[in-house]
Amino acid sequence: ANQIYSGWQQSWKIMEASRNGDIDFSSAAALEFLGASGLNKDQHDAMNKLFKNLNTIQPRYIPQLFDWRLHVRCDDPKGKWTCNAPGQKTMYAYASNRDADSGLARINFCPKYIEPQTSTLPTIIKWMKKETDKGFKFDIDQYHDSRAHVWIHELLHIDWVSQAKSYGSNQHVTDLSINFVPSSGGVERETRAYAGRNTKILARWPENTGKYIMLNADNLATYALAHYIQGQIDGYPVYPLVNEEPSDAPHLFVVKDDGKVQLNVDHAEAKDWVEAGAVWCDDDEDQPKEGTVVK
Repeated sequence: ANQIYSGWQQSWKIMEASRNGDIDFSSAAALEFLGASGLNKDQHDAMNKLFKNLNTIQPRYIPQLFDWRLHVRCDDPKGKWTCNAPGQKTMYAYASNRDADSGLARINFCPKYIEPQTSTLPTIIKWMKKETDKGFKFDIDQYHDSRAHVWIHELLHIDWVSQAKSYGSNQHVTDLSINFVPSSGGVERETRAYAGRNTKILARWPENTGKYIMLNADNLATYALAHYIQGQIDGYPVYPLVNEEPSDAPHLFVVKDDGKVQLNVDHAEAKDWVEAGAVWCDDDEDQPKEGTVVK
């Protein structure tokens, strides 16, 4: 319980860095994770409002009757703790807008989040301030798996946080996937738009850029993280560098009835993964199901 609450407290620093809802869309963080300002202009107002609202997900000194309530648990109600994917770690947490027991929006934290190897963001920043290897210090992925970032990512799946559906004009924030051909060569790949490299690639898609950013939790969360980190380590975390761009529009995975996310691809490499039983863990229980068109 202490790791859960302290992770939430650490996430407040990330929230507060964007608390005024006045994103500098010409900044490096905005360009790399939210897309070029000319391509996401129609979503500027929605993005500003989202981050301003995100900053309110903190406790009051005096609780109010109509405060938002979030159910936090760590007993794995959906049996996802051991869900793995090729090259990926066991999941840290997963979210739902309605818990079956309480009826409240809920985040379930997994053992991976709680274990000692999962670092706190203040600890990582303390280390990195002394780091002499700039390629390591200014790599956003070194900060990405912190408990604070997990909190921000999962909160964005909650509709009253992201002002989605009945709580505003936004669509539900989920997890998108991208297809791209690696700059080093090889076959086209499909993967979730998650962590530094893949969220940057998604943001390079030139059509309806802002629309897709507003649908993908980790683009929004990693922008907020990079914006905060820049002020802590005396420089923008520019790595990993990318020059790839999506080869097709960002899209949803196929979500099976058991909640696991199957690769939705046609190319040979991914077919091999599917035949081998590979799955991606779905941390958003409200992700649109198979056949849904991203609009």
